[in-house]
Amino acid sequence: MIKIQKIWKFIVYPVVIATINFLLIYLITKYYLSGIDVESILSDKALDFEPSISSIFNEESEVETGKVEKNNIEFPKANTEYGKIEIESVSMSASLIFGDTQEALKQGVGQYNGSYIPGYGGTILVTGHNYIFPQVENIKIGDVIKITTSYGVYKYKVSDLKVLDKDEYSSIQISDKQEKLIYYTCYPFTSFGDISTRYFVFADYISGPQIK
Repeated sequence: MIKIQKIWKFIVYPVVIATINFLLIYLITKYYLSGIDVESILSDKALDFEPSISSIFNEESEVETGKVEKNNIEFPKANTEYGKIEIESVSMSASLIFGDTQEALKQGVGQYNGSYIPGYGGTILVTGHNYIFPQVENIKIGDVIKITTSYGVYKYKVSDLKVLDKDEYSSIQISDKQEKLIYYTCYPFTSFGDISTRYFVFADYISGPQIK
């Protein structure tokens, strides 16, 4: 009798408890993971929680002068394509996306959403991956950068080219006193990964309708 009690106490009882716990964990796990993509969990790729790119750029405006009413403009939200950026001298053309997330930079040139949109009279700060747009290396002072939006066409003339380290470019101010375009990318152009140096293209406003 004592021997049977020991078997229950030290063998059967722990096995029963372990089995019950296993079943509970299995049921709970199955319930909570039922709506999750298992393939993404097992994948060795990093999960991307950024929203997909949407677009409000449905037509190309031909308006290059004058003024445009603010109420007539659909302002872009984060990760939204709202225009096209072109540099004819280096054969570069890309979607202009409001937001500089990794998802945006996979699709085109991303704009820092703390900067101004074209026509607003302030700094437009945009960026693109150096390995997607290597043509930037060939830009020269005097080249024209064209941005086409649904409400107007804007042109900016390259006035300066600079290589800046982290301490220098982190001090660049976004101004609302004068409209200008700043494009930057990682430098050197053949580099990848965590790089502390950036290549900057500064361009001054030439033409385009001003937002009223």
